[in-house]
Amino acid sequence: MRSKKIGLALQGGGSYAAFTSGVLKAMFEEKGIIDKEFVHSISGTSGGALNAMLLGLAIHEGRKDPVEYVKNLWKINRLESLLKDKFKTLKLVPDDFLARLVGIGRKIKDTIPSLSAAFETSAKATTFVFDTINEVVHDAAKSLPKDLNTEFLENKPPYVTVAATEAKSARAHYFTNNTTMVNRYNKLKIGKYHQAMNPLTLNGVYASISHPIIFRSLTMDDRKYWDGYYTSNPPFIYLFREGCDEVILVRLVQMSREEIKEDLKSVSDRIEEIVQNSVINMEILTYFSMREMLYNNEKVLKSANLELAKGKFSLNKVFHEIRLMKSGNIKDEGFPLSEFVDKLIRLGKKAVKSKNGFASEYSNIKNKRLHVLTSVDFETEEVQSTTIDYDKLLFEED
Repeated sequence: MRSKKIGLALQGGGSYAAFTSGVLKAMFEEKGIIDKEFVHSISGTSGGALNAMLLGLAIHEGRKDPVEYVKNLWKINRLESLLKDKFKTLKLVPDDFLARLVGIGRKIKDTIPSLSAAFETSAKATTFVFDTINEVVHDAAKSLPKDLNTEFLENKPPYVTVAATEAKSARAHYFTNNTTMVNRYNKLKIGKYHQAMNPLTLNGVYASISHPIIFRSLTMDDRKYWDGYYTSNPPFIYLFREGCDEVILVRLVQMSREEIKEDLKSVSDRIEEIVQNSVINMEILTYFSMREMLYNNEKVLKSANLELAKGKFSLNKVFHEIRLMKSGNIKDEGFPLSEFVDKLIRLGKKAVKSKNGFASEYSNIKNKRLHVLTSVDFETEEVQSTTIDYDKLLFEED
């Protein structure tokens, strides 16, 4: 570990967020990557918001294992056990048989558009899905407040920030325990028009996961919230504003597809992926624009003793990526089956701990300005890592 202020940016991706559980577990176990006392900020959206909130809570409570509550979430959030908990008559049905029945049902639903539409309509007509998620989350961390509007986590690191989309304004709203930033930002005129800041509550976290196809809009203060997928997945530049030296981005949404199908579902799914990639790509482009300005004017800025040169952003502020590649669409697995979750957790650990994984590449870096990119293929399980000198690659002339 090269810095004392680490930021974790945890992307949402439905139940593919179980991959992040494996990544976090491996990172905190592997020496030289992350010590919990150096985690300064954690951001997340949708499933990533759940992971971020539970990780932050465990560290605030001083749990020996900082990933305890995250692991609990993905131990509980498995469709076989959820069904048996809700429907007692299924307790005698073997998990593998139940899983096959669910798989057949999902294939039938996806094959017949009218059935798929009927399922989505019925899901939004009740609070069953929302109530189930709330039960799972509270089972994962018993110390969470029962009142969903209660502010929680002290105003100290690690700061936890989750993003939701305010549907009326089409803007990202952040919910965070960094009340200093909330108060500061809300004094600014721009705070009324972009990324409104709010105290962290469970309703704020649930706003972040409220996908409009599955959930009814979550309403707070006459504002209607949808999933943060569409506007900030996850908050990224914000972590540098909070003072992080390094940010590790766990990325789940598929950037590229080898085949593009023409049916309505496939087109709709790909449009959603493109929107979400555009959101995080714009934040990454902003990061590189800031780097380019500093890189081309480093001497001038230092000699002028400007705050920008020595403060919250400098050329030593870097980010790294761990990507899950070639997985399915994020809407494919609402409540996941055990086999699916186990594979994702295994791949997350592998992305960090394998011979070609993040830990090995990261530990060999000597230059503070270098970035690590690690990817793991969902299908082949192959792990690849590389170190990139973005300054040389992007800003230096041949």
